[in-house]
Amino acid sequence: MTASPSGRRSVALFVIVCVAVWLVPTGIAVAMWSASGLVEHAAVTADGPDLIQVGERVDAEARDAVVDVHLGDAHLVTSGSAGTVTQVLTAAGSVLTNGVPVLAIDDSVIRAYAQDFPLYRPLTRGDRGPDVEALEVFLRDSGFLDVTTIDDVFGAQVDRAVRAFQKDNGHAVDGVFDPGYVAYVGSSFTVAAIDVVPGDRVALDDRIMSGMAPAIKVEIKDPDLNPLPPFSGAPLTLQLADTSVSVEGTSLDGAAATDVATALSGAGVNATALEEGAVMRYANARVSLSEPGAWGTVPSSAVYISDTGARCAVDAEGTVIPLVDSRESTGQPGIMLVHADLVGVRLLSDVAQAPPGSLDACE
Repeated sequence: MTASPSGRRSVALFVIVCVAVWLVPTGIAVAMWSASGLVEHAAVTADGPDLIQVGERVDAEARDAVVDVHLGDAHLVTSGSAGTVTQVLTAAGSVLTNGVPVLAIDDSVIRAYAQDFPLYRPLTRGDRGPDVEALEVFLRDSGFLDVTTIDDVFGAQVDRAVRAFQKDNGHAVDGVFDPGYVAYVGSSFTVAAIDVVPGDRVALDDRIMSGMAPAIKVEIKDPDLNPLPPFSGAPLTLQLADTSVSVEGTSLDGAAATDVATALSGAGVNATALEEGAVMRYANARVSLSEPGAWGTVPSSAVYISDTGARCAVDAEGTVIPLVDSRESTGQPGIMLVHADLVGVRLLSDVAQAPPGSLDACE
């Protein structure tokens, strides 16, 4: 007997249901077995260490700074001659060197004497001594004595130079150099103020002008007035507004202090006077390496610091690498700068992943 179409559909449906009932539990069991296998595999298999490649950076180590210029006593210039001022031949802000005209008294020109050794007596032919040597330097610098060798003897050549000086400056030509021909300004002098005008009568030792107080020390500090951290190289560049000056270190004296003070005073930036004007403070300065150095860069987590302060990193093979020249990056927290030779080397990004005991070699 032939089955009807509806009967065949019923049989097929029954078979599908039976297969489904068998497959679902079996699939769940297989899936659970697979998942448990993965969990077990994860429990016994550790991830490999994370590695980073040392980067590269050129660093000028720029830091904000405050500059304190310590000033000495202002130099006061007095007259070595008596008479009436007929001309003033210099002005505030002028730098006076040997032979620069300062003023005229009774139409005789008085020139700047920019040396430390004084002319304390009239000098004439036949005289000898260190003051004669100083006179020769003055006459040479003033353009009246053409010599290559300076000695301490007032000879014929010096006599001719003195007479030429006297004639050119309106003095009596007698070959005797009088100390009153000059105004003693010292070896470094910038005019701060002129105290006389034409028509004034001056007596011997009357004040005729004053100089700017000389810089005796310059200190470069951080904005909180603490010493700056050491730089990795020299020289340094100090910048204030549009003015830049080269400095050797952050504490300067002598000629170096004078050069920096002169540059800063011409920067067009107002300074704050402290200690009754004995210190001039310039804010908003910046100091950096004149020749920025190349460095490698790594995160701080890649650097191990031992109990003795030694710094090390660990490469991909577990080798400990001493970081002799390393330091923290200026203005970039969390970054360490290492020697440029390490650029491109792969290191552990976290030294905590180093093999046990390996960091004992960091000394």
